[in-house]
Amino acid sequence: FTSLRDAFHDAANRALSVRGENRIVNRLMGQSSGANAGDKYAISEETMRGAYEAVFALITINDRRREHEEYESLNTRLLNQEELIKALTDRTRGQERDIKALQSHFEEEIRKLREWNRLRDEGA
Repeated sequence: FTSLRDAFHDAANRALSVRGENRIVNRLMGQSSGANAGDKYAISEETMRGAYEAVFALITINDRRREHEEYESLNTRLLNQEELIKALTDRTRGQERDIKALQSHFEEEIRKLREWNRLRDEGA
């Protein structure tokens, strides 16, 4: 950038163009330039400095809002992952119960088979 003013203008336009507020910046920049040329409608350097501070405050607020939205998005994803983990844990517990039931059934069938074999051997 050739000057602080150009850097400010670029940053303000990038930060505020989303909401169309860059027209405010453009007007301020035009009035500030007019002050250099002696335009009777130009604003003073002090007013321009206040405008810069206000726009930078808007940029900061915009950045904080964006950070908050990113935080909320990450928080939502984390909650969704926690729900998924809970669902998978519940499913795993259900599978463990099914395995225990099958194991008990299998052990009962083996017990019956052994009993049947014992009775057969005693009858032979």
